[in-house]
Amino acid sequence: AATAAAAASVPAPPTPLSPAPTLSSVSLNTSTLSLTSTGAATALSTAPSATALPAPAPPAPSGPPAPPAQPTVLAAPEQLPVVLQVLLSQQHRLRALELLDRFVLLGPSAVHQALSVGIFPYIFKLLGSPAPDLRPVLVSIWATILSVDVECRRDLMKPPAAALSKTAPTPEKGFVYFLRALQNQKLTPATRAKAAFVLSVFCHNNDKGQELCFEAGLVQTCVELLTNPDATLRHWAAVAFAKCCVGLEHARALALELRAPRLLAGLLSDLSYKVRASALAALASLVGLQKPIQLRRNVQLEEIAMGRVDREINLDMIALSMLEVAEDASHIVRAELVAALCPVITLYQEQFTESARHFRESNVTAAPDSLLRVVKALVTLATDPQPELAQTATTLLDSIHVHVGRQPEPARPLMSPVHSRRTSLMTPSKFMPVPPRIAEPILPSNSFESCSIPAWMIVTSTPRRADSGSEAPDPTEAEASIQALMAYFNELADQLEMAEEAGTAEVSMRDLQTSVRTRVREALHCYASLPRIDELRATLDALGWDGVEFTTGLSVLAFQQIAEALKPFAPRGKYGRDLYSIQTGFFAWCCSTVSGWSRGARTPAALADEKDWYHERNTRVFDELDLTRDRNPRLDETSFQTPVREVANVAALHAYEPQLVLASSSGNVTVHAIDSTTELTSFSVGLRPNHRVTALKLVNEHERALLAVGSSDGVVRLWQNFDHTPSILTSWRAVSKLHEVRDGPGLVMDWHQGNGHLFASGETKSISVWDARSLRKTAHLPTGVLSCVTSLCVDSTQGSIVAAGFGSGGIRVYDARLTAEQSLVQQFNQHDTWVLGAFLNREGANSLVSAARNGSILWWDQRYPGAPVRSLLAYNFRKEEDSMLSFDVHPRLSLMATASYKQSIKILNHDGEQLFHHRHHTSFMGEHIAPTTSLLFHPLRPMLVSGTIDKILTIFTQNQK
Repeated sequence: AATAAAAASVPAPPTPLSPAPTLSSVSLNTSTLSLTSTGAATALSTAPSATALPAPAPPAPSGPPAPPAQPTVLAAPEQLPVVLQVLLSQQHRLRALELLDRFVLLGPSAVHQALSVGIFPYIFKLLGSPAPDLRPVLVSIWATILSVDVECRRDLMKPPAAALSKTAPTPEKGFVYFLRALQNQKLTPATRAKAAFVLSVFCHNNDKGQELCFEAGLVQTCVELLTNPDATLRHWAAVAFAKCCVGLEHARALALELRAPRLLAGLLSDLSYKVRASALAALASLVGLQKPIQLRRNVQLEEIAMGRVDREINLDMIALSMLEVAEDASHIVRAELVAALCPVITLYQEQFTESARHFRESNVTAAPDSLLRVVKALVTLATDPQPELAQTATTLLDSIHVHVGRQPEPARPLMSPVHSRRTSLMTPSKFMPVPPRIAEPILPSNSFESCSIPAWMIVTSTPRRADSGSEAPDPTEAEASIQALMAYFNELADQLEMAEEAGTAEVSMRDLQTSVRTRVREALHCYASLPRIDELRATLDALGWDGVEFTTGLSVLAFQQIAEALKPFAPRGKYGRDLYSIQTGFFAWCCSTVSGWSRGARTPAALADEKDWYHERNTRVFDELDLTRDRNPRLDETSFQTPVREVANVAALHAYEPQLVLASSSGNVTVHAIDSTTELTSFSVGLRPNHRVTALKLVNEHERALLAVGSSDGVVRLWQNFDHTPSILTSWRAVSKLHEVRDGPGLVMDWHQGNGHLFASGETKSISVWDARSLRKTAHLPTGVLSCVTSLCVDSTQGSIVAAGFGSGGIRVYDARLTAEQSLVQQFNQHDTWVLGAFLNREGANSLVSAARNGSILWWDQRYPGAPVRSLLAYNFRKEEDSMLSFDVHPRLSLMATASYKQSIKILNHDGEQLFHHRHHTSFMGEHIAPTTSLLFHPLRPMLVSGTIDKILTIFTQNQK
């Protein structure tokens, strides 16, 4: 019901300014993420009939307040026309605008009602007002209106009526008002960010708007704001920069002079994932830059024919800088990276193909290393946990004859290096399903912010090949490709003219004739579907083309005439080459969140009520606990025992809710209610073949909990609403080079709620530390051990000290605040077998407890790394195949638990004293215990969960008698 409410509360998207591009495309959804904001189900009551008794009152909800089941439709207030009349009064104008701003912020329906009563002429006329106190509220109103109805941007190309009445001969157009607001340092960053949003919408798919903003100085202003301290302003400055520069050649040339690529590359390490994604979009808009003429005089003509011009800018300066975010935790950033690399691949497709072929044949790269670095990044992205994003990267690799993990397929050429910039603002192209507007979960400050991203849309252009027996290319694609041929001849004319002036034309005219002949013949073959193909052939014949070569010879005039003759057959775009062949929904999503409506139907009051409910629940749980009554409970009572569907390899217990999460090696997750012995839900995490789930962690338990599932391929998947309507929020590769071993530990991870850090390792030589706020890897700790990491434990106080156990028996302690070389602070080497667990601060500030498969349990003082403080042999194994399978320590109580292959579970206190021993009995009334696969203490309560290989789940609690 909550999902339907969130989807129903969003109006239909407005009509785009231009029709969606009709490309031969493959639909790609880089995140089939259903992001809903659901609470507890509210009991439904039917209305009483004439003879029926009244229905009883619904019970009190057991969860946080849920959003309303139906969208709120605002009735048009009677005072709205009065507010518009008050705008005519200069004395009360500011107050009226503030009321109007508060009203339109209520939602899209409020915007439509305000426009229906005639608000637009008033606010447009006020753009000519010089009053500085009106500027913030006017910018806010315009930003809200444009986020709903983009058609209103047309009027920004005209001067406001107030400006026309002035004596100025050339009154400023409406968009200049927002450019002045963006440049005004006295305004708040939020207001300036909204002004940048208005300008980005004004430039989107608007050639005239781009020209006007460029002439007014938008590029210079955005470049200056890329280093602003406010993250939102940096984000929208980069977006406005991208929208102004895309396809506008002189704007991109100015950006190069202002060193914008270097500034944008610096934003790729920003703490905000929105800034990183917008920086990638801005860098992608610069792909295709050309060197200034004065820097190209030493370029040989064969360099042009081979496509090597401007590689330093497009490949070394732009493409390589983007590879920094190839392993970003945000799927938004990774999707933008794939989209940004596509024009690079199309620009240097032949060079990438040759470099990849040479590397496969000799395993030694003779081509520049930058080419292989881009290819290796695409190979990594081809195995991305987001299936659609991985498919797009695979498509790019196919275009350069690189095949990843499957049978080779015929190379699919990418779209020609010319692509229409006509994409709708709020609606994806017709090849993409419309992404639902779904509520954004509100999470605490130390949670994963990118979990709030809605469904992600990308379209990959994969035109058909013009091979024999196949269909001809699409006419639109053929027309677009002519512009690339025009650029080719124009470049040849410029370079030949400079070579003749300098007297250094060293290129053989015969070789150049061969290059031109090959290029024209291939073009005519590919353009066979062009409606005016006969006219094009006739034009070339008039220039001396005899079907094989140009008989008139080669000269500057000939090249210029050929380029001019091709102009009528090219598309209408006049700003040079635009290399985009992949479009993402990032800009549309940013526009939908500018007014805060992505949070769905939950108002600030509803959010406050939800926080209050969680606070009361947590307080009640702590009040019910009496941890001082018995620090050594026996846990001798079986309170819960039930068969489960599959063997539970890993488990997780909710600290504040009676919920138990189990995961099998096949990737199936089951959620049980431990107070009612019922199964709440089950779902599959979607593992790739030959991989397994190896770790489970609950995140943000004190509010709306999330479930982090780690698998043996190094991927972490984050799920929300896992107890009723599970939906994946995001996924990323937490450990990039995790070696899969049959009996290895897989992915090992631990979560610290206080600072929002996730520690991950496994069959690798390092420990990765991820920050949930920025979705970035904040530390990379080398283990210094050849063996695999088998366990991780973060100290509960600072959240920066982590203890790692190894398969070789060693234990090492690292400090994530130090540099990688100094991070190792302590090591212990008394165990000689696989370490099952090493737990910090269970007895004191410097304590450490560890256990190994041979049954030994050791107590350590971190200040004295030599010998352990105490030791205990929990089991005396006589056979080599016998071993201790599981070990866990209670976070708050003086409890430890061990389980062995000999079908027994021992519960000890921190002094090593045995409190209880659960043994397997073969009698009819005896206790049955199979070999244990998972053993876990409750985070707060005296409770122990055990899962066995015979698919039996048992919970041991304290006898209350």
